[in-house]
Amino acid sequence: MNTILPSPDLPTMKNIDTVHELDHASGVFHNCVRTYSEDVRDGKCYIVLMTDHTGLMQACLEVRDGGLVQARLKYNKPVSCDGAVNGAVRDWCREAGLYIRTPDVRQVRYPVPIERRAV
Repeated sequence: MNTILPSPDLPTMKNIDTVHELDHASGVFHNCVRTYSEDVRDGKCYIVLMTDHTGLMQACLEVRDGGLVQARLKYNKPVSCDGAVNGAVRDWCREAGLYIRTPDVRQVRYPVPIERRAV
């Protein structure tokens, strides 16, 4: 029987919950995620980091009330600025059963061919 192993190139999602981890992520992403420590401690939200296969942090996600409410790259750019990260976040939300409640994640749109007519 063949076993299919996950690709080593797939991103990893890691829930962070210590002040040290939040402070480190805030430094890497140049954002204010360190200020979420009380909400994380009180269970009001979860902060999830997406890393690539080398461990490099790619995205910082905020999950609250069963939905993704923020999804940011460095310098608070939305993940929609990076197609690969955007797609990975969408896939993760689908697998985790999370609603996407933020414009930070671009919805997949398929191109619609437009027929041009001579005028």
